[in-house]
Amino acid sequence: IAAKADPDGYTFLSILPAYIINFHLYKLGYKPDDLVPVAQMADLPLFLFVAQDLPVNSVAELVEYARKHPDKLTYASSGNGSSAHLTGADFALRNKITMTHVAYKGSAPILTDLLGGRVSMVFDPILVPMQYVKQNRLKALGFTGKQRWPTEPSIPTMEEAGMPGFVTGSWAGLMAPANTPRPIIERMAREISEIVQEPDVRQKFLDAGFLPASGTSAQFAE
Repeated sequence: IAAKADPDGYTFLSILPAYIINFHLYKLGYKPDDLVPVAQMADLPLFLFVAQDLPVNSVAELVEYARKHPDKLTYASSGNGSSAHLTGADFALRNKITMTHVAYKGSAPILTDLLGGRVSMVFDPILVPMQYVKQNRLKALGFTGKQRWPTEPSIPTMEEAGMPGFVTGSWAGLMAPANTPRPIIERMAREISEIVQEPDVRQKFLDAGFLPASGTSAQFAE
């Protein structure tokens, strides 16, 4: 719908990384150049959550466990090509370990199976699983952001946990129909960069697990 909308500056599309990934996985009803980048709005870094009964308490112990028990670890995601899927696959490749990917339809069944120990781990945003860490029903071993999460300073980044360069996660951005006038796109990018840094907006982003991001349309396109 957004790709076919009039490029008059009144239609925009909010996207996550699946927008980019899906072009490589599926035949879609639109092309990459049907929409143009406007601005990134937020980063959505991920935490590494593991089942409470998994006998590990650090990223290093998790990797060692995987090497001692090949093919025993499973990692969940909300579907093929999702950020959780690709982050888990990247984790396995970097550490030269084997894990089985389990694709779910949505986050709720992932949490149910993670709490029940039927799946070993997931890379997921903070919003829902962290409450179960507080209840000692899950463990959080690491964080994929560049710096530790503001309200969870005890959880190390993946880099601090021994994985240099492992900075990844999801993000949110805004697109517009192709041929939308550049002055509209550039103004929208400027406005978004300012709005997401307003204290009340920033706090709402943080409460939802997002880190506000700002920049130009050219930076988002890159």
